[in-house]
Amino acid sequence: MKKSILPILTAALSLVNLSSANAQIYINELYFNPAGTDAPNEYIELRGTPGLSVGAGNYLLFLEGDASTSTTPGVRPGDIGGMFDLSSKTFGSNGYMVLRQFGSPYSVNQSASTYTGTSTGWGGLGFNTSATAAGDVENISFTAMIVNIGSGSAPTWGRQLDANNDGTLELPIGWSILDSIGVGDTGAADRLYGAVNFSSAPNTSTVSANGGLLQYLAWSEIEYLARVGTSTGNTLLDWAVADVGFTAPAVVDSIVNGPDATSGVQESWNIAAGVRIVDTLGSANPVPEPSAQALLGVGMVALVAVRALRRGRGDS
Repeated sequence: MKKSILPILTAALSLVNLSSANAQIYINELYFNPAGTDAPNEYIELRGTPGLSVGAGNYLLFLEGDASTSTTPGVRPGDIGGMFDLSSKTFGSNGYMVLRQFGSPYSVNQSASTYTGTSTGWGGLGFNTSATAAGDVENISFTAMIVNIGSGSAPTWGRQLDANNDGTLELPIGWSILDSIGVGDTGAADRLYGAVNFSSAPNTSTVSANGGLLQYLAWSEIEYLARVGTSTGNTLLDWAVADVGFTAPAVVDSIVNGPDATSGVQESWNIAAGVRIVDTLGSANPVPEPSAQALLGVGMVALVAVRALRRGRGDS
């Protein structure tokens, strides 16, 4: 008697769909506030399983972070102010996916998948920054977050995820967060909701971070964020943020700025001044070289460990 292979194939396909729906997706790089006009110079880079087609129910959200008592949807802290439906988009053979605006001047690694807007800004890519339109990614303050909605309801623009305006995220039933990063301006009472968060405000501020890590930077502005190398963790060492400018003649030459002309403070974290951020678009981000002090610290730890090992063996 012949056995049908249909149940086996159905089960296998179910496993494939399940894995694609729940596969880990990382926010790898966001250039959200280019010098000059934002469009067509913004870009988003994601990282995941090479060749994977993203399953249904995966979204990249941007949550409003500016402190406000407004009752207007999209303006309230924690509101969904921007959203990409990532369903059916595919990662390149190297595990990277790049979303670019219409007319983008940037080149992308050929092994990465690239999705480019078909009309002004993010038009044609299913990105909503209002109830009806596709504008630019909001400048800080915001939290970028990849969610899988599971069996929950789909996100909509303007939906409240912090209805109490207390800095505590209230996720709908079924939702899970795959990756998140918050960045704030100088607002002293901003609301950030990332696993890791950076604020331009001074360290005397009262920025809330939903239980995530929070680093005050006391800068004038953050315009760019990225994971360090191919990091997957949620520590302050896993992320880089920077103020970015460009040399004439074009924004395509976007480089990390040097020290602020007034304060003398280097306005970058975990990425060196002079790094041209677009050189690695569609591939692994730069890894900062460890400082001499860091190397010395590692050396001292290693020396202590060796001495302890020798004492344990009775060596002199």
